[in-house]
Amino acid sequence: MTEDHDVTIRTLSDEDRESVVRLAQLDSAPVPEGRLLGAIEDGRLVAAMSLTSGDAIANPFIPSQGARSMLELRARQLKPRRGRLLPRFRRRRGSLGAQPAGAGGRLI
Repeated sequence: MTEDHDVTIRTLSDEDRESVVRLAQLDSAPVPEGRLLGAIEDGRLVAAMSLTSGDAIANPFIPSQGARSMLELRARQLKPRRGRLLPRFRRRRGSLGAQPAGAGGRLI
């Protein structure tokens, strides 16, 4: 592929249902179940992936491996990690809020 194209990765909604069905027909595959991510290139849906099952469909008539790779990467980013909280939700154990200077974590 010699041309660069802007690709947008986003969660698909009910408004995208017709495009997803058309894409599945082109790919001769069933429509993926559950919440879907889509890769939109030049205003057209070129690939879609289920966040539930990982099943993916793509337009077989255009190069879409790059779009599929981006969908896989974004799906991994959205998947919650077991046993790990996001940094903004971490709590430091043993620390007290609003301590007087020099209290060293002890209540006085």
